[in-house]
Amino acid sequence: MVLGPSLLAPYDGLTSLGPELTAIQVLGTAFIVFMAGMYVAPGTLVRLDASALVLGLGVFVVPFSITTVVARVLMPDAGGLLPLFLGLTISITALPVMGVMLAEFGLLREPIGTLLMNAALVNEMVAVSVFAVLLRLTDGGSNLNGDLSAVGLATLSVAVFLGAIFGLSLLMRSLERTGWWESSLRRAARGLRSREAGLGLVMFCVIVGSLFSQFLGLTYILGAFYAGILVSQGFSGLEARWNVHRVFDALSWGFFLPLFFAFVGVEMDLRRLANPTTILVFLVLAGTAVVTKVVTGYSIARIFRWNPSRSLAIGHMVSSRGAVELAMAVVLLSDGIFSTQVFTIVAAVGLVTTIIAPIGAARALREDRQVPSAPPGSGPGSPGRTAGSST
Repeated sequence: MVLGPSLLAPYDGLTSLGPELTAIQVLGTAFIVFMAGMYVAPGTLVRLDASALVLGLGVFVVPFSITTVVARVLMPDAGGLLPLFLGLTISITALPVMGVMLAEFGLLREPIGTLLMNAALVNEMVAVSVFAVLLRLTDGGSNLNGDLSAVGLATLSVAVFLGAIFGLSLLMRSLERTGWWESSLRRAARGLRSREAGLGLVMFCVIVGSLFSQFLGLTYILGAFYAGILVSQGFSGLEARWNVHRVFDALSWGFFLPLFFAFVGVEMDLRRLANPTTILVFLVLAGTAVVTKVVTGYSIARIFRWNPSRSLAIGHMVSSRGAVELAMAVVLLSDGIFSTQVFTIVAAVGLVTTIIAPIGAARALREDRQVPSAPPGSGPGSPGRTAGSST
């Protein structure tokens, strides 16, 4: 942000990204969402319970709907497309950020941690899929082609893609049960005694997944995200998976992630927030982003009989955004759907909500520790749902 148009652009000339930097940004964006997919634990999708499914869908549908309406009121001159994408980007719960928060709070292996990780997984899968459908409905500009044939074609494209992905996942699961998949990977690992082989396989999966989704007329983000899920499943329980994760994490956290966030900063222009109208839009959207997530998460948690303190912590933690939201915003900016002003607002909302989320959750969890534990046998009966369980 310092080097870009917000401050030093008149002196260093870095007002936007050139074609060379944009190409690196696209690759970094693909790796961001691929890494989000790799956070999905093997077998998670078939073990989702009702609470995680309802929470994940609820904290997507409610914020998406309300934010879309609010954005339309705030921007009456905007077409039907912009409010939808604003609602979509603001309704995402970041899976990687959720994992980091739960680890810092020591909740990753507790029932509340399982609930939140699974809910974030549902939220991201739905958000990425809806994003692909909406982007498929655009005409390459800022207009939305909403006739029935276009909607049907977009939905069919996503259905074909997801069918192919989950069909491949079921095939891999069947091969795992026979032992053939694991033995084949072990033989391959012995024949390819190098870390570079694992990284090469990861690169191959990112590119093939992205190209396959683009072949169907969908965004490359969709292919990269689900390719990450398949890679995570394919290396389940193997030493090779640890090696692949180690090399990929080093490449992502050491190269692609820093560049991605640097490029996001370059494309933000905080001077555009100096306008009173723009500040009002930012404040209203940020408030809507926080309130809709916290209230929805709290309400659903209470329905499933979590105590008030932990329900409030759940509401705060699902309000965090992250890199996937920014990855979508980057794509929308490059396609001309987001202006620099809207992109700056969305990125700023993501930053603010991600800072607020762990602060609110920490306060709720401190209150949770001060409440006496419920007597054995009372309440839902889960150790993670008693008021005084360990945090």
